[in-house]
Amino acid sequence: MPPDLGLRNESNTNDAEHACAHKNDSLLPPEEVENYPATLNESQILDVYTQRFVNGSGADVAAALDRLYEQTQVDEIMLVTMGSSRAVHVRTLELIAQHYQAGVPVTS
Repeated sequence: MPPDLGLRNESNTNDAEHACAHKNDSLLPPEEVENYPATLNESQILDVYTQRFVNGSGADVAAALDRLYEQTQVDEIMLVTMGSSRAVHVRTLELIAQHYQAGVPVTS
């Protein structure tokens, strides 16, 4: 059982159940997320959580990955995509792959 992060209470139980029941275990569609009446506690948790993400165009994400590589010199970087549908996951990977296939050098 995952730890209780304080996201469920009487006022948002139905919303949380809706999120858990969403098809394909994917994220909620952007319009639902935008209209979700988050509590202060939920907003703070989301702010901390999303600071770990890299967002932007394929070039933006690739640049962040290049910086990560330069800082760590790792042999491999694993990507976890976030999106409201399988198509969004696929498109994310396509954009990053297109960037690297274009032969853009690693940022120093």
